[in-house]
Amino acid sequence: MTTTELVPVQTEQQVSLDDIRRLSPLATEAEINLFHRLCLYYNMNPIVGDCYLIKYSANSPATTVVGKDFIVLRASQQPDYQSYHAGIVYIFEDDTEGRREGAIVPKGAKLIGGYCRLHPRQRDPNPTVLEVACSEYDRGLGLWKTHPATMIRKVAVAQAHREAYPGALRGLYDPAEMPVEFDGEKPLTVLSSPPTNHTTTETCPVHNQPWQDGQWGAYHLDKPNPACKPTSAYFGKLRKLWDQVHEEDGITAHEMIKAKYGRPWGQLSLAEILEVLADLEQKLPVVETDVNTGEIIDGIDRGDN
Repeated sequence: MTTTELVPVQTEQQVSLDDIRRLSPLATEAEINLFHRLCLYYNMNPIVGDCYLIKYSANSPATTVVGKDFIVLRASQQPDYQSYHAGIVYIFEDDTEGRREGAIVPKGAKLIGGYCRLHPRQRDPNPTVLEVACSEYDRGLGLWKTHPATMIRKVAVAQAHREAYPGALRGLYDPAEMPVEFDGEKPLTVLSSPPTNHTTTETCPVHNQPWQDGQWGAYHLDKPNPACKPTSAYFGKLRKLWDQVHEEDGITAHEMIKAKYGRPWGQLSLAEILEVLADLEQKLPVVETDVNTGEIIDGIDRGDN
């Protein structure tokens, strides 16, 4: 069950730029203006907790998150929406797996995931049913430590509604889905920032197109493909450089990046991507050739000296 028809949610008051400045004093004017446009477009009111602009320092990027209740509210305005059922997935020691509506884990069972099923007004042979795994979201922090069943159920609800109504919910993520520790009232800890590949003067090395700034990072349109991002455009160069520099080290590029930046390649900013590539280029061996014959004399590793 999918639809791209968007029915706006009407609100009684609009948030102002000054309201956002008071709620997120560390945000830059560009971040405030972008968040304000998102609030107007989606009819969100951060004053009542529809959404949050999270920023922890002047040098860190701002993150926008939306409450699960607003996601469900917006989906409920769609003409074919009726209701949903959501719960948890668990397993016993004998590998017997089960599902239960709500968020109560049976005694002796281990919580392994959550699910959500959307029920349209008209009978649909393929209703939206979505399951998510705890292993992909539970970092053992914040409410995940004390209410893991509630949190994984929230993730399933948010993802199922967004998948069923991409036109109305694209780009809206609940805090439980994001790399932030959040207690519903105030953000606690940023674990790793979402993709923020902000543009520079660099252009895409594959398509020679300038990067554009978007809510979730840099991109450029590349028909017939909808978009190209730096993480995909530079991946081939990363792999080639890594093979030349660390061919026999036994460590992968992804392991190095995760250890250094605390998040995978796909979530690095454009500046971080260029930094990784520059570091690898510095470690390439210097090849000395004979000026007369052009033959290679020796390879000198520049190392980190």
